[in-house]
Amino acid sequence: MRISQRRSTVKKHGPFLCAVHALVVVCAPDVGFCQDPKAEDLIRLLPLVKTGPEGCRNLKISGRFNFVGEMQLDLLILYRAPDRFAVYATEPLHGTPVFYVNDTKYLIHGPADNRLFFFPEARLECILGVVNEKLHFNFSIEKDDEPSSISFDAKSFFAGSAPACVVKRREGSTYQMTYLTPGGNFTSAVVDSKSRVPLKRLTVTHGGEADPFLVIHEFAVDEADPSPWPSFPSRAELAATMRVDEPSDVGLMEDLAFQISFSRSVFGRLSMQNKEMRRSYDKCFLTRTDWAKVEADDRRNGPRVRALLDKHITMRLDPERSDHASTGKPAILDKLFSTAPQSKTRFFDFKD
Repeated sequence: MRISQRRSTVKKHGPFLCAVHALVVVCAPDVGFCQDPKAEDLIRLLPLVKTGPEGCRNLKISGRFNFVGEMQLDLLILYRAPDRFAVYATEPLHGTPVFYVNDTKYLIHGPADNRLFFFPEARLECILGVVNEKLHFNFSIEKDDEPSSISFDAKSFFAGSAPACVVKRREGSTYQMTYLTPGGNFTSAVVDSKSRVPLKRLTVTHGGEADPFLVIHEFAVDEADPSPWPSFPSRAELAATMRVDEPSDVGLMEDLAFQISFSRSVFGRLSMQNKEMRRSYDKCFLTRTDWAKVEADDRRNGPRVRALLDKHITMRLDPERSDHASTGKPAILDKLFSTAPQSKTRFFDFKD
């Protein structure tokens, strides 16, 4: 399965979208300024995060991603060298699990058909950054010989914006940098100039939209004592929770039935939050869906799935999920998050 989305000023392209691709971290350790820094000084401190042979030892990113219309997901993204990857996604309203990836195993919770879809072999690729003034937020899970990867380029969100950026001191060595584009898009970063990992928060809001498209509220790298790695439920645990389907090599018709059911699951989740998609969903799958029943079933089954995954996922989503206003304008981000424990060993370099 591959899901991707590219956003320019206001236009949206593609339906679903989810994000990540792991590599090396680039940040500046303990940089001090004799006077308040300029925007270019703070932009220089923003990280480039990648995974790979020369990448970071461990990585944790959590935040909220607003995909299509009303579709929102809270994501927890994890990496542990040399080759461990995990992504856990929940919908914000009830905390219902949407999908969970751990190493090569992938699980998605399908509301339309009341079942779990399990893929025993999958490759994870996530990319988040700005290229040619377009926001790239790509997420794919597919069987492939290439290694899994994660990439997050925070510096790219402010490329070429220094003259238009506004810098405001928060407290101590912490500053807020904001940038309003001519098209009305709003980007904000909270940066601690003396921290080993300067980026504390990143928010991107597209013009004309009430909610931020992206809020990263926790970013930690190369922690000295990271939390234990999460595990994945056994097939028996999954089967005891809900019906479980997985790809079949039995025959063409069986595989086609699985693919249709899986597609219904993915777009069913989208349609639950975005009511404008419901008519397209019914037309595409030649059905008349009772959405009230789908929502009721999801509220009943969601806590069961979450209870199962909570037993296996020790690194959870930050409870401080979002602090933006609902007035149509993004609120100034007032709350800071604690920094990762200091490490005497430096595993990343400064990059201009």
